Amino acid sequence: MRSNRHGILTGATLLALLGTVAGCSDDPKTTTAGQPAASAAASTPASTDLDACALLDKTEVEAIIGASNGGQPGAGVGDSLCVWENPTDFHSVTVNIGVDGTAPKGKLPADVLAGAAQKGPDGIRFAADSTANFVLANRACYLQVVTETTDKADRATAARLIALIRTRTAGKL
Repeated sequence: MRSNRHGILTGATLLALLGTVAGCSDDPKTTTAGQPAASAAASTPASTDLDACALLDKTEVEAIIGASNGGQPGAGVGDSLCVWENPTDFHSVTVNIGVDGTAPKGKLPADVLAGAAQKGPDGIRFAADSTANFVLANRACYLQVVTETTDKADRATAARLIALIRTRTAGKL
């Protein structure tokens, strides 16, 4: 004879599973709560029209990190991202151009994830994760140079590359 407790646990488990399945939908136009989902165009900012890999020349990057993969596009939600990496020592340069509107009025948003930031030249903000955050028009962007991991020696190089990017994008945004 089964105990009443076993029947209650089985029933509760079944209800939980049914609730989970009911929340799932094959229709991409609905959320798990069954409500209409916002369209991708409305919820995701438009993609940038800049190709981050085209903003720096391979020879400019290789003068910093040595032989590289030539710059490979990376994944970013609407952002244009490019990573150049030396396969031997893993030195790298990363450029991320944010989407339109990510730096309203030309101001970088507060960055709580990268820790305390330090002010750099020309409005650049150096984060604890070695990224140099900067603005292009109203886009929050970052550049990261990794050749020295124990000090801040890469900051001057990052600032120089940001100046090149700003010159090359002037009037295009």
